[in-house]
Amino acid sequence: MPTVNVPNLIYRIQQIAADAVEEVTTTCAIANFLDTSPHLPCVTVRLDGVDYGDYSDARASEEVRSDVYTFIVRVVVAPRTSDYDGRGETRLYQIMNAVRERFSANEWLMPTDVDEPPTNLRHALLTSSTGLRLFTQTGTDAELVGVEFTLVCTFDYYEN
Repeated sequence: MPTVNVPNLIYRIQQIAADAVEEVTTTCAIANFLDTSPHLPCVTVRLDGVDYGDYSDARASEEVRSDVYTFIVRVVVAPRTSDYDGRGETRLYQIMNAVRERFSANEWLMPTDVDEPPTNLRHALLTSSTGLRLFTQTGTDAELVGVEFTLVCTFDYYEN
């Protein structure tokens, strides 16, 4: 049974998202999803779920199974503090466009430092975003201004 290298996928997704954020902000940190004190702006990625597909008659001589991996890509741009001036929101909307464009142009998840697409990847599609959200920072009462995107990666496995 083929397997998907999830840590490698997360790395690829982080790099592509961070490159998009850097188009707007010139800098972007990559953090673990549960990081308690990330440098901002930052990108985190987590696996949200996997739908293991069934084999179906895709071609006369082959059967294909499609597994779908869903990732949540979070971009956080600024803390919401008592002196918050709203600039984070303006940057966030610019970042949302940059992330969408970057993933639309890169459905094989190949950041600049990677030469090959993931094995058996049919495509990676950014399917939605939340718009502006406030996230509670783990371990504190701090709120962070950001957005989450849903990225769906489909892998096809053929059986003869």
